[in-house]
Amino acid sequence: MQELIPPNFKLSQFESYDGTSDPVDHLEAFRTMMLLHGAPDTILCRAFPSTLKGAARNWYSTLKSGTIFSFDQMSHQFVAHFVSSRCPRKGSEFLMNIRQREGESIRAYINRFNVAVLEVWNLDQSVAMAALKGGLQKNDLLFSLEKKYPRDFADLLARAEGYVRAEEAFKMKDEETARERQAGDSSKPAVGKRSREAQPRSRSPPGHKRAHTLPRVRRQRSLNHGVRRGSPPGRFCNYAPLNASKTQVPMEVREQLPRPERMRTHLGKRNLNKFCLYHHDHGHDMEECIQL
Repeated sequence: MQELIPPNFKLSQFESYDGTSDPVDHLEAFRTMMLLHGAPDTILCRAFPSTLKGAARNWYSTLKSGTIFSFDQMSHQFVAHFVSSRCPRKGSEFLMNIRQREGESIRAYINRFNVAVLEVWNLDQSVAMAALKGGLQKNDLLFSLEKKYPRDFADLLARAEGYVRAEEAFKMKDEETARERQAGDSSKPAVGKRSREAQPRSRSPPGHKRAHTLPRVRRQRSLNHGVRRGSPPGRFCNYAPLNASKTQVPMEVREQLPRPERMRTHLGKRNLNKFCLYHHDHGHDMEECIQL
């Protein structure tokens, strides 16, 4: 037997089977490995027992001499004896129950969905796409999939990856903004104290009264000051038309986008069914985002 097996192949490196896991998986892995090295049927029958241990080894020792004539016959008896250890395969309807949880990121949802896909037997791609899309919450990814349905499951995952990166980038920006705001709030009292200490005192001698400004001059100064401070910035009336939706454009230029201002609308007055990936907050979607 050793002369027919390549010298660089060692059965000791093959994972042993003790009868507690799926026998079909072990059998197919062994068959594939041996056929890859060109081992004939007789070598498969002789080498297979060396991959067994525990209860599986005890089962092999009960086989009577002269009763096994091919590896297929041994495989059939092996699977029939350990059939109770097989993991039950789940149907496609199992994927329909997977939903994106409240507050769960798109990446975490897709990773959880892909793990469940591995447990489904003979899965159809159209069923997988419908199940993944049906489990999404109301976000820009769902809007994109409804607007243009993907070609296949691989195309869906590739498009979802773009939204995953955008979601993570906005989250990092939000965390950075929160850290800067927290650092700024902690330094405000010290800055205010230094500014008051650095403020120059009046050099007027004691008992000297400062000259009063005429009322008309004061009113004129206040009016001019109000125009400068309160005048709203000008806005354009006409904009160049975009060649893509407001949802797709930021994905292409997300590295050049400025940091969004914090939404000022009270949370109770916002539409919680809409989510803006630019602000990373509820209230509107990217198609309605005024800042974009």
